[in-house]
Amino acid sequence: MHIKQVVISGFRSFRNQGEIDPFSPKHNVIVGRNGSGKSNFFNAIQFVLVAPRFATLRQEDRQHLLHEGAGSSVMAAYVEIVFDNADGRLSVDSDEVILRRTIGHKKDEFFLNRKRIQKSEVISLLESAGFSKSNPYYIVQQGKVANLCLMKDSDRLNLLKEIAGTTVYEERRAESLKILADTTNKQDRIVEVLSFIEERLDELEKEKEELTKYDYLDKRRRALQFMLYDKELSKVTAQLESIESSWSSQMTDHQELFSRLRSLQDEAGEVDDALSGAQQGLDRLLTRRVDKVEECRTAVEKRSKLQVELQEAQASENARNSALEECHIKLREVQSSISEREEELANLEPQYTAKRSQLENLQLDLTESQARMETLYGKQGRGKQFSSEEDRNRFLQNQIDSLKELIKNKNSLRTRLQQEIRQAEMALKAESKELKTTEKDNRNKVAKLGELERSAKEVMRARNGYQETRKEAWRLLESVQEELQERRSELDKGKHMLNSALPRNVSLGLAMVERIAQEKKLGRAYMGPLIDNLVLRNEAFRTAVEVAAGNSLFHVIVDTDATAAMLMKELERRKAGRLTFLPLNQLRVHPVFYPESGDVRPLIEVALEFDTAVAPAIRQVFGKKLLAKDLDAAAKYSRESQLDAVTMEGDVVSRKGGFEGGYQDDRASKILSVLKIRAATTALSVLQSKEEDARKRAEAADELVTGALRDLQSIEAEQCHLRSNTSQASKEIASRVRQQEIAAVSLERRKAALRALEGEITTARRQVEEYVAEIQSDLNVPLTTVERGELHALSERVQTLHSEIGSVEAEVLVLSNTRERLRADLRDNLHKRRGEIYASLASLGDEKDAGDIERGGGKRVQTRGSTQIGVGGGEEAVVRAELERAEIVVRELEAELEATDDKILHKKQEVSALEQELDGLRKEEQQAQEQMAQAAKVQDRLLNKRTMLSESSLHKQRQIRELGSLPRKELEELEGMTDKNLLAFLKEVNEKLKTFSGVNRKALDQYVSFNEQRKTLLDRRDSLRNDKISILQLIDNLDLQKEEAILRTFQGVSGHFADVFKELVPEGQGRLVMVTAADMVEAGNDGQTGELEEKNEVSLTTATLDEDQLSISSFLGVQVKVCFSESGQQFEMQQLSGGQKALVAIAIIFAIQRCDPAPFYLFDEIDQALDANHRNGIARLIQKQASSPESPAQFITTTFRQELVGVANKYYGIALQNKNSRIYALDKRDALTFVTNLMSEEEAVGRTLVSDVANFSTKERTRVRAASPLSPFHEGVEEGKVSSNLQGDGLESDEESLDYGSDADSRTVRASFIDEDMKAYADEGVGIMPAPTRKRSRKTRR
Repeated sequence: MHIKQVVISGFRSFRNQGEIDPFSPKHNVIVGRNGSGKSNFFNAIQFVLVAPRFATLRQEDRQHLLHEGAGSSVMAAYVEIVFDNADGRLSVDSDEVILRRTIGHKKDEFFLNRKRIQKSEVISLLESAGFSKSNPYYIVQQGKVANLCLMKDSDRLNLLKEIAGTTVYEERRAESLKILADTTNKQDRIVEVLSFIEERLDELEKEKEELTKYDYLDKRRRALQFMLYDKELSKVTAQLESIESSWSSQMTDHQELFSRLRSLQDEAGEVDDALSGAQQGLDRLLTRRVDKVEECRTAVEKRSKLQVELQEAQASENARNSALEECHIKLREVQSSISEREEELANLEPQYTAKRSQLENLQLDLTESQARMETLYGKQGRGKQFSSEEDRNRFLQNQIDSLKELIKNKNSLRTRLQQEIRQAEMALKAESKELKTTEKDNRNKVAKLGELERSAKEVMRARNGYQETRKEAWRLLESVQEELQERRSELDKGKHMLNSALPRNVSLGLAMVERIAQEKKLGRAYMGPLIDNLVLRNEAFRTAVEVAAGNSLFHVIVDTDATAAMLMKELERRKAGRLTFLPLNQLRVHPVFYPESGDVRPLIEVALEFDTAVAPAIRQVFGKKLLAKDLDAAAKYSRESQLDAVTMEGDVVSRKGGFEGGYQDDRASKILSVLKIRAATTALSVLQSKEEDARKRAEAADELVTGALRDLQSIEAEQCHLRSNTSQASKEIASRVRQQEIAAVSLERRKAALRALEGEITTARRQVEEYVAEIQSDLNVPLTTVERGELHALSERVQTLHSEIGSVEAEVLVLSNTRERLRADLRDNLHKRRGEIYASLASLGDEKDAGDIERGGGKRVQTRGSTQIGVGGGEEAVVRAELERAEIVVRELEAELEATDDKILHKKQEVSALEQELDGLRKEEQQAQEQMAQAAKVQDRLLNKRTMLSESSLHKQRQIRELGSLPRKELEELEGMTDKNLLAFLKEVNEKLKTFSGVNRKALDQYVSFNEQRKTLLDRRDSLRNDKISILQLIDNLDLQKEEAILRTFQGVSGHFADVFKELVPEGQGRLVMVTAADMVEAGNDGQTGELEEKNEVSLTTATLDEDQLSISSFLGVQVKVCFSESGQQFEMQQLSGGQKALVAIAIIFAIQRCDPAPFYLFDEIDQALDANHRNGIARLIQKQASSPESPAQFITTTFRQELVGVANKYYGIALQNKNSRIYALDKRDALTFVTNLMSEEEAVGRTLVSDVANFSTKERTRVRAASPLSPFHEGVEEGKVSSNLQGDGLESDEESLDYGSDADSRTVRASFIDEDMKAYADEGVGIMPAPTRKRSRKTRR
């Protein structure tokens, strides 16, 4: 076992030291300057291991341990040690054990492997691993070596006793002495009590005889009193039986009166409820009558309004028919004129076309003739015009070219005209086709308007039917709602009855838990009250079930206790009542064995039906209940079967012997209230379904009416849209007809222009041919005869053509004017008039004829008049139908109003009859109450008398019971005596009893009791005597064991000390000597007080080992005797120098450790006062023990010297920065460098101090030594001596003189200084000097 890691947080100078690099299981050395935190590190380990100084901490002690460096204050600290437990030395089942201790201002806690444990458990665990409180030398801090150096012989003896564990023996011896003292005290008290008991027994012997005589007379007196009391009790009992008979008769009469009163009250309540219901019905009828009157008034107003609308519609229809007739007449006239004009125009058109063609032909012929004449005339004058043929030909050729260019242009123009003509013809055909399509669509729209009119009438008829259906649905809904209101009233009454029968907190809790279950959506986890989960097989079992269950009927059934806990928490949070829950998972119902008899049956099987899911809860309440046919059977079987029995009337016999029963008021019945609530809830559910159906039907009817109105509006909108479209289409058709006529005229003009252009082209070609022929002829050749004849004929022909053309043009003009006049009359007059007439027809509602705008529509004009009258009469028919329905509604409302008046009259009669009946019942109820009051007075008198007699009877019975048990013989002797004789005998006995004054009635019992106590005390005295002997033996045994332990420990430590000293000083030897009282006496007789002779010392050492001749009381101390050479002088401890003392103290420490080995050791600068040779010895000793194969141990040491560093296995450094210590791992070279540099600094400071000291006078040295304070690191050092961590090592001096030499081996004064935190000590100029060695006497100091 060894320490692996140490974690420190918030402890003294360590603010937050994380995990340190794991320690070696052998030797670990820690270096650092003074004040860096080495001692705090050792303190941290002792803190965890519960060292005595850290065992009990006050609040100020805990505060002192907390880190107080820079930064925020630390509120808590902890130290954690990780042990390697591979060897199982710690009784923990783990190879690694983590022990942590945490402190704060108010806490001190321990943790083992992260689990909290008690301090006592930690101490026990550590002691089992070898960390004994009696041997604290496995941790050696600064000052402990110095303390050992300065110990007296007696102190070393005490240390030896502590190591030997004598504290345990002393504690047990003190405890035994305390028990011995208690035992002695108890013996003394027992002797005193026994003396008192002996005296009291003598007195009780005399009192027993007197008590025997008194008991005889007392029995006689009690027998006489019993006979007197018994006779008086018999008289009282007879009187009570008479009164009970009268009481029973009175109770029967009272019960009958009470039953009659309850019957009257129930009947009056029923009549009152009926009266309330009738009054509510009357109020509803009156309200309904008001509504019906209002509806009837509204219907009459609507009927009157419809009558006025019908008259207006009839007048409007007549005016409309007249206007339609007039429009039709005008339309026929205009249509006739249009037909005539169109016929004239059709006849005129061929004439105009023929004349036009004739004119065009004449004009073409004239043009050709004139061109031929011009050609001939030109040919005839060429010879005069030109001087040569070339000029002529050039001129002719120019003419030919011009004509060809003209022909070319004309051909292009002709081609374009032909293309335009073709396009115009195609456009005219397409327009004609589209116009026909438009006219067809318009006719379809007009037909659609007629269909829409018919659809509107059908929708209106359907709407009227839907309105009637809606009225019926709303009437049914109103009736269902009235009945629903009545059932809700019954439900409220049932709930009121139930709430009045239940405690308030239960009723509130039931309501709230129902709401919570709905909010939490518990579903099947919440099953409701017990009463909601059972059904009565028969109404006759109601009273028995209710009495048997009591308030358990309203215990709430849930699935698990978790649900119950949640609901209870919610109820408590909302402060809404208190309930009892039955969690099914926690119910443990044991089987019940029912008696097999026809007189009783299990109530749960006979009376109840329930779901198997809630069977445990039902059996929990009703499992131990029997249903008995009568009270006798209930009492019998309840006692035999240990079950509660209940009768059909509600009388209960408890299995514990109790009886309950009496009249059961149905008005306070919880089950009856629940049944009423269930019935009302069921009826309410049915009515709500009916209401929902009626409401759906009414809403469906509303939707149908709304749909019909919506359809009607849609139809009207579509009609309006179609009328607008047909009107727009009519205008568009007329416009397009006019455009078509204009296009036709334009086409004719283009065709005429084409014909003229083709004639011009022909003439030009002929002219070109003639010019070509002329070019080929001679210049001066005259016209031929044929040409001259042709020229003459052409001249005459031109004149004739001019005359014909003028005549034909005149005819064409006449025909054209006539044609344009007819067209203008049709277009601007007749067609406009027809359009205006159609617009009038459309405004009057004759869409069909208004849309017939096509040409040739006159064929249908003759049949339109009658059609329009039929169509126009639709509005009047609609109004008439509305009026007929209004008449029906008025008649129905009047009939309903009359029926409502009849119901109101009947209801008033019913209310009056109920009021009369209620008054009669109230009177009878008052009479019954008066009779009951009279009967109550009689009962009160009987009750008072019975109470007095009962008290008297009880008094006599109590007197008889107080007499106690009586002998039968005495009673038989007194049985036949009269009251007078009994009284005489009683007086005589009382007189005799008066002579016995101050009789001890408990003398016999006291005598027996004191005898038993005497025997017990004698046994106890003997037992205490034996205990005292055992305790004395135990004390002697403890003293013997203590002496053995001390001697055994001394032998072990002494032997190990000799071995260790031999290892440290190979040429020397050391031993421990036990000093006894006999040695001191012998030394005194020899005149020596300081030391013993060699011969005596040997005998002393031998004597200390003789356990039979010595006792612990003779041990006075332990001396240390050492020599540092084989033949050197032996020295005692006080004769050694400081370094030698330190070496001897370290040897003692190692001897103690070997005597009681620990798994690890912590040494804090134990080599500070040693020279190099002795430090090497300590280093070898530590290395040997750390590497020992038999009992290896771990060492953690701190040092300023190289020797311990050189033999260590791991190295660590401690640094202090900003008042925060940190531990870090080093390598061997860094550790050696650090201690070498530190030693160099100390030697430099030491040389300076020595040179200063050499100049001091003796007086100045004394003054400086007196003024210099002792080192703060060593307390308890005697004045004038130096024992400091700043002191040099190996200092010695001559016996007679003071020597402050500067030899490097043993007389050099060295001083080391800590870091900046300790500079104040150095600044004061304090030098540390070796103390002079004085010659001492050989006497041993006491």
